[in-house]
This record gives sequence, C-alpha cells and structure tokens, in this order.
Amino acid sequence: MIAILATIGGATEWEDIELYAEGHAQWLGTFLALPHGIPHADCYRRVFARIEADALQWAGLQSVVMVYRQRYLWNGRSRRNPVFLEFPAL
Repeated sequence: MIAILATIGGATEWEDIELYAEGHAQWLGTFLALPHGIPHADCYRRVFARIEADALQWAGLQSVVMVYRQRYLWNGRSRRNPVFLEFPAL
C-alpha cells in the first residue's frame, strides 16, 4: 500500500518510497498497522524483486476493476442492469 501511494505521489526510487512513508507516517498509521515502523528502502527492493511483474500488473488491474465496479456500475440506473467485466482469478 505504501509503495502504491508513494508512486502516485511521484516516487521513482526505493529511497523515495521510504522518504514518502516517513513524511506521511502519522497519516499512514491511521489505516495501516506499522508495529516495526516504516520499512526501509531495502525492504521494498527485496519484496518487489520477489514478485513476478505479470502478477503485480494483474493485481493492479483487478484493483482498478474493483473500484470501477463499486463506484460506477452500482450507482443509480446502472444498478438495475450492471455490466460486469469478467477476469480470471489470480
């Protein structure tokens, strides 16, 4: 979550993600449990090195579809006749 928010905020390097998290620690703590504090840049680097790019891209797409469904397909008139995009599970 932190990496996604930092990237939206303009982070381009692992160190940028850490700096973003440090600068927003109080706000992040309102919805994330961070019992060991803000992760260091090396932690993000190691985690993302283990994730396959295709899986990460697919998870991001699934998130966008979920938000789209919640926000647009279930409002007003479209609620009576929703259109669902079919995507295979991860």
